[in-house]
Amino acid sequence: MDSIETTESDDQSSTDNYQEMGQDNLQTSNLATRDEMCADPSEPNNEHSESGLSAKVKGNIILGNTHDYDSEPDTVFAELLDNCYSRETNISWHLTIEENVECIRRYTKLMDKLAYLQLQHDQWQHYHRIGVTKHIWTGQVSKQSADKFAINERFGHSKHVVEQTLNKLKKHIAKAKQACEQFGEEHLPKEGFTKDSGTQYTEFHDNVEEFVLEHQQLLTDEFQFKRDMLLLDAKEHELFQNFLKTNPTEEEMNSAAKIWSLTSLQLSYAKDNAKLQCCLVSSKFIPTFDLLDSTLKDIEDYMNFDPQDDAVNCMDSEIFSQEKDRMKQLRKQTIFNGIKENHKSINEHAKEIETERKKYLPKPYIPFFQQPPVDSALKAIEDRCKHMIKRADFIMSYHQAHSFATTSEFNKI
Repeated sequence: MDSIETTESDDQSSTDNYQEMGQDNLQTSNLATRDEMCADPSEPNNEHSESGLSAKVKGNIILGNTHDYDSEPDTVFAELLDNCYSRETNISWHLTIEENVECIRRYTKLMDKLAYLQLQHDQWQHYHRIGVTKHIWTGQVSKQSADKFAINERFGHSKHVVEQTLNKLKKHIAKAKQACEQFGEEHLPKEGFTKDSGTQYTEFHDNVEEFVLEHQQLLTDEFQFKRDMLLLDAKEHELFQNFLKTNPTEEEMNSAAKIWSLTSLQLSYAKDNAKLQCCLVSSKFIPTFDLLDSTLKDIEDYMNFDPQDDAVNCMDSEIFSQEKDRMKQLRKQTIFNGIKENHKSINEHAKEIETERKKYLPKPYIPFFQQPPVDSALKAIEDRCKHMIKRADFIMSYHQAHSFATTSEFNKI
C-alpha cells in the first residue's frame, strides 16, 4: 500500500484532513449500513462490557475480566486443581473443598486480567509496527464528506497515542503480574499447596493460563480482525483521496456519491441475505431488519412454547404439533420473502448504478477519434467500488465465522 504522510491534528471535524493512518476503532460507516461491528476495546468509553461484565476503562486501556468466572460451576475449578494435585501428595487440605475452589476461582480471575492486558499490549504493538513499517496511523474526513461519500469518518490513532498507550499498558501489566504473584505466595501455599510441590504448582499455573486463554480466543480473533480492518480502512481512505486528486467536476462528485452510496446499500442487503440464509439452517436468531426481526422473533417465541405452559396446556398435543409445524413453514416463508425483497432491492440499485456509469462511457454514435479520453475520475470511482466489495466480503466472512452460528450449523450452508 502506498504510504500517506500528513500532519497530526486533534480538531478535524470541519475539514477533510489526512494523517498517517492506523486504527483500533471500527466505526460503522454508510459503507456498511446496518452492519453492527465489534465494539472497539481500546476506545475511551466510560465502561466496556464483555459477556455482561463491566470493566474500568482508562484512556484506551480496559481493566477487567473477559469472562464471568463467578458464573462458572465449582466443578470447573475443582477439576483444574485435581488435574495437577492429588490429596496424597504434599498438599495441605486445611480448608473446605468450597474454600479451595473459591481460592482457585480468584486466582483464575487475576490471571485473566493479566492475560487481557497482555493481549491489548500485543494489539497496540501491532499498530505501532504497522505505523512504522507502512506509515499507517490515523486518517479522517469531515462528517459531511463521510455521509455524502459513504466512508468512515475516521479511523486509527496517532503515533503519540499508540506509544503512550503502550507505555501505560506496560505499567498495568507489571502491577497485574505482581498481583498474581502476591496472591500465589499469600494464598495458594496455605490453601492447598506446600513449598515442596513446585513442579505441581507450575503445572497448575500453566493449566489455569491455558484455561484463561481458551476463554479469550474469540477476543484474540477479534483483535486480528481489527488489525486487518485497519489496512482495509486505510486503503479505503487512500482510494477516496485518489479520487479527489483527479480534480473531479461537480457532476463527477455527485456521481461518485451516488454510486458509492448505492453500492453500500447493495452490500448491506447482501449481508442481510447471508444472515437470513443462516436462519434457514440454524435455530439461532440472527437480527436483520427491524420489522423482519420482530416478525421472526414472534414466530420463534411461539415455536419455543412448552406444551406444559399455562398458555398452551389447554391444547391437544396433536393440535399443538400441527400448529408448531405451521409456524415453522411461516418462519421459512418469511425468510424467503425477506431474501426475495433484498434481491429485488439489489437489482434496482444495480440499474441505478449502471445508469450513472453510462454518463461517462463512450457514446457509440460518436466517431472514435472524437470520443473524450477515459475519465480518470471514473476509474477512481470504480477502484473504490471494488475495494468496498472486498471490505464488505471480509467483514461478512468474519461475522459468519464468529457471530452467525456458534455451533457447526453454519457449516451446513
